[in-house]
Amino acid sequence: MEKRSLSQLDLLSQFDSQQISAWNATVPPSIDRRMDHLILERVETHPDAPAICAWDGELTYRQFYDKARLLAYWLVVDQGIGPEVAVPICCVKSVWTPVAMLAVIIAGGVVVTMDPSQAVDRLRSITSQLSPRLILASETTWTTAEQLSGASVHVVNEHLLQGIMGPDLAKDDSWIPILSPDNALYVTFTSGSTGTPKGAVITHANACSAMTYVDPYIGFDQTTRVLDLSSYSFDMVWYEFLHTFYAGGCLCVPSEEQRRNNIVGAIHDLRVNYLDITPSLARTLDPKSLPMIKKIVLGGEAVQIDDVTRWGPDVEIRNSYGPSECTVSSTVARYGIEFTTSVNIGPPQGLNAWVISCLQPNRLVPIGAVGELVVEGPLVGRGYINNPDKTAAAFISASPWLQGGEKPLVSRTKGRFYRTGDLVRSDNEGRLTYVGRIDTQVKLRGQRVELEEVEYHVRKLLPALSYTVAAEVVEIPSLQDSTRQSQRLVVFLSPTGPADVSESLSSDEPHPLSAAIANDLTRRLTQILPLYMVPAAFTVLQQLPLSSAGKIDRKKLREIGARTHMDIVHQRGSVEEPTTATERALRGLWSDVLGVSSDVIGRQDSFLELGGDSITAIRLVGAARATGLPLSVSAIFQHPILDQMAESVAVAAVKDTPSSNGHVLASDTAVKLLPQIAEVATELEITDDMIAHILPVTEFQRYAVYCAFQKPRTEWNYFTMSFKDESAAPRLNDVCKQLVLSLEILRAVFLPYGQDGEFVQVILHNLEPKVDTHHIQGKSLDQTCEEVCMEDLKKEVSPGAPFVNFSILHSEDTEETRLLMGISHALYDAISLPRMAECISSLYQDHPLPPLSDFSPFARIHSSPSAFKHWRTLLEGAPIPVSVIGGHDIVLKPGKRTELRKLVHFSHSSKDLTVATIFTAAWGIALAQTTGKDDIVFGRAVSGRTLASSDIDIENVIGPCLNLAPVRMRLHSTSPDGIIESLQSQFNASIDHETVGLPEIAKHCTDWPSHVNSFGAVIYFQNAKEQSQASLDGSFTPVPLDRPDPPEPARLNVWPLGDGLGDGSFYTLELLVPEIEATETEVWSGLLDRTVQWLANTQELLNRTK
Repeated sequence: MEKRSLSQLDLLSQFDSQQISAWNATVPPSIDRRMDHLILERVETHPDAPAICAWDGELTYRQFYDKARLLAYWLVVDQGIGPEVAVPICCVKSVWTPVAMLAVIIAGGVVVTMDPSQAVDRLRSITSQLSPRLILASETTWTTAEQLSGASVHVVNEHLLQGIMGPDLAKDDSWIPILSPDNALYVTFTSGSTGTPKGAVITHANACSAMTYVDPYIGFDQTTRVLDLSSYSFDMVWYEFLHTFYAGGCLCVPSEEQRRNNIVGAIHDLRVNYLDITPSLARTLDPKSLPMIKKIVLGGEAVQIDDVTRWGPDVEIRNSYGPSECTVSSTVARYGIEFTTSVNIGPPQGLNAWVISCLQPNRLVPIGAVGELVVEGPLVGRGYINNPDKTAAAFISASPWLQGGEKPLVSRTKGRFYRTGDLVRSDNEGRLTYVGRIDTQVKLRGQRVELEEVEYHVRKLLPALSYTVAAEVVEIPSLQDSTRQSQRLVVFLSPTGPADVSESLSSDEPHPLSAAIANDLTRRLTQILPLYMVPAAFTVLQQLPLSSAGKIDRKKLREIGARTHMDIVHQRGSVEEPTTATERALRGLWSDVLGVSSDVIGRQDSFLELGGDSITAIRLVGAARATGLPLSVSAIFQHPILDQMAESVAVAAVKDTPSSNGHVLASDTAVKLLPQIAEVATELEITDDMIAHILPVTEFQRYAVYCAFQKPRTEWNYFTMSFKDESAAPRLNDVCKQLVLSLEILRAVFLPYGQDGEFVQVILHNLEPKVDTHHIQGKSLDQTCEEVCMEDLKKEVSPGAPFVNFSILHSEDTEETRLLMGISHALYDAISLPRMAECISSLYQDHPLPPLSDFSPFARIHSSPSAFKHWRTLLEGAPIPVSVIGGHDIVLKPGKRTELRKLVHFSHSSKDLTVATIFTAAWGIALAQTTGKDDIVFGRAVSGRTLASSDIDIENVIGPCLNLAPVRMRLHSTSPDGIIESLQSQFNASIDHETVGLPEIAKHCTDWPSHVNSFGAVIYFQNAKEQSQASLDGSFTPVPLDRPDPPEPARLNVWPLGDGLGDGSFYTLELLVPEIEATETEVWSGLLDRTVQWLANTQELLNRTK
């Protein structure tokens, strides 16, 4: 039997393959020139135009080039600089620094710019990798430069140039070294995982190609005056240098004092009109004070739409992306062209973009799915200097996906590729959306946390533009044992407003966010995020610390977070003593689990601020319940202040004490109280003896009842049965009454009860159904049925009203009579509906009723202790249910849905695997591919009739037994058959526990947020047996209506054509999704295509393993 791994299966649809192949069919040709020659062309076309406008001098293009050429002559002739010889430049911002950079380029050397304000040890680490012959410095930095190596240090200024003696440089070029376009142009150093900086090498061909392909999209021209703001340690300095002089613009160089303390002043003084800046630094600037700015390029960090729109319509905004290893800018997105409402980074420029699977790196992901970006082409640099291992890991020449499969995507077999480590998704136009870094997914107490996701939700909950947000995992020493460290998630906030870089580096002392705001944020975040992703603390800084590159300095944040926490604990003054027995009991429990003296815990203190987290919260719950206090983890996060927590415990204690004459539904986790008979009778305005049962609703009933009470009403359907007898109309009136009397579920009415969205169902001993009669002449029965239905839907359904009604329609023209039943889905499912039709036929013909079983016993036992245990085990550590497009697919109100369909052929003969399992696996794999996640939870429609109970004839229950049960798929298995088999085992183990609703599972079996009560994606698989039951002779015919669809998540319906048996089975796949933006439609069509593709791969696999 041949085994094929998941990585061997091609998950691309035909459309995806064709589109990706078209995008990447050819590689943009390399521009094999010297960078100094491109700059020289600008010198010759407009020699008198301003090239540099600095705080310490100005130069035209001719002056700039002549000074650089003279210095280059000295570098070559006197210092032996030439190709592949590195020259560190350790200078401050000055008119002389660009001169030094161009001089090294003309000399054929390799430029390495350094920020002299960085730690000497780091600068020494860089120079040690270069073994330089000399270092160029400024007058104020030569002492620093002398500490870096044994190389000679030379100060670049007018004095140095005046001392250079040589031939007439205007006529003699013979001294200029001959260069290959593949020679190195510059090296930029980035942080390394081991602490040693990595030097990325960029060649002349790389840079010249970038000028050719990228420059048309970034808005540089001869009128551009760009601020030379970037640190010399950051690759963005090359963006400013190269693109400015290639386009013939002017580089505006502020002093170090201005760059650090007065950016706004520098912009005004130097008449800047173009900014190349990080979003973090841009947020410190006030657009109103900078009317001269006409163009801004944001880069280096993820961009939010607010970063763009705050500058108004008169400023051209571009979002530029590019790893240091591939020149500075690899993609460009222009606001108003490539994006308008949601930010993307645009299509690649001068490169091909490939998006590979994080789960199977040797495979491409389909269009719209999240994966790692790999770029190919002439902008891809040479690699890392003196680091062959890291170069080999990141820079690859052959790719498994390039020629993989029977139909190669492109004709070439090799290329020049770089794995960026950035997560993106592409759209059908080839535009890329930045999702995050692979390495920003950190581990917090064993749980994976996306810091960007935490930041996004905090930012969304705060007033617009009021704070800059950064989340970090902070290591803090244990209060019991200072040698041990514990982790806590801290969110750092700084008020947004005009400020300068210096203020961020010398901010006021950090302090906690006000208790009121912090508590409200915590409470609201617990309704959005898993508890382990809820921050333990919110710390306010005047400005977030920025690195010399203008990015948020996260190492500094971690240091601040650790120091701030210890300061809060150790510098506490007097505390407010507890005033109640519960507060005192909780204080003692806090002390035990946190390892903090009870003397420092006051009634206004926060459990989270003192070091609590989701793990210690679990311990606190266990300790509290051992003492009889009904505390829950969610309550801790919603009420972290001691006095509020104590109050919530008191309220919970009252709720958990059932009255002696109340109806109680018990489980191992909670006690649910149902209203008393007298209370319900009063509300319904009936007597007590008219009530047969008061029952909880199942989760599906809760959803259907909610839909029935909404406007427009949904999940309320209409069915007809036809009768040819002349006496049918009067007989049917009695049949309807007998049907309601015979079927308990039809006598159910529903009342809101308890919290919002909760209901209780009341079964009455007797209920007189509403039966209307219509005599029709001159109009078709079909038209009349539709009119009656639409008129009925206009009426409001009130609490306590029947959820079923009937109309008898008799045609005077044809003598045909139709019985029209309007019924809420809260009363039936696909299995019980044909049974109802059979009952009507039996009653109409005076035949005995078929075997029936009441719904009330099922409603009482749909939850059980063993079921909760099962779901706890399955969902331990699971993420919240997967959402395909940022939650947009979880519909909250009725509306029109987009319907996508595919017809597939699938034959199946396995004795151990069901077709439903295979289709569910395909849906899960497609969801994982689309979202880029390897651990997902989604919903699966189940009949609910597999419950093992000797007390219930489950097969014959008339009522809505169906449910949506969780499916968890972890794609760590290397073989697809292993994934399918694991899923089949999961379904087998879930059979006796499928009746528990998702809200109960989420509340009692997971640490998910309290708002999780629906899935983001579900699958409904209808087998052949169910289909045949629904099409018996004499069954109902549904009435098609043009009306809003119910509020459902993304839903895949699957049903067989024919009997669904044997080797020639065809299945219809119908994907129903909410109507959303056209740009997101491709995500859904891609999701369906991937499901179909994976089915085809599975079919091939099963055929091979027979």
